[in-house]
Amino acid sequence: MPDTTRRPLPPYLTMKTFTGFLEKLKETTVPERIDSSVLKTYSGSTAATISGALKFFGLVEESGTTTPYLTGLVDAYGGPMWEESLKAIVVKAYAPIVKDLRLENATPAMLAEKFRQGTAEAVSQEQPQSEQCAFRSQYQGSRTQPCTCHRM
Repeated sequence: MPDTTRRPLPPYLTMKTFTGFLEKLKETTVPERIDSSVLKTYSGSTAATISGALKFFGLVEESGTTTPYLTGLVDAYGGPMWEESLKAIVVKAYAPIVKDLRLENATPAMLAEKFRQGTAEAVSQEQPQSEQCAFRSQYQGSRTQPCTCHRM
């Protein structure tokens, strides 16, 4: 029987928002659960986006319960293992979308095709390009802005 479990969609938030959230956790603590009380300083849409990103990356369970991956990422934030830790989580989360695509020499069009196939659950036309760019940027360990990656 085919797996009908619906995976969360790839996140659509800025790296600054994501890392800002991780920084707040590093300054305080990683709670047992990420819920509205933890996200109260963010607008409703930003809080929902952060929550969705945490689920997509496997940093929290569907219930909001934090996983050891979140604790590890927060611990690595700002240190020498940060980029490697982030890359591992990003690559793992996007693996079902990019599948066997060799990213080292894939064209932006090839990556876009994988995103269209992998996120066919009603993602807007603009969102996949941003997601592809953010993914490629993190995969390559680059600090390029997501909006410029289509020019690669």
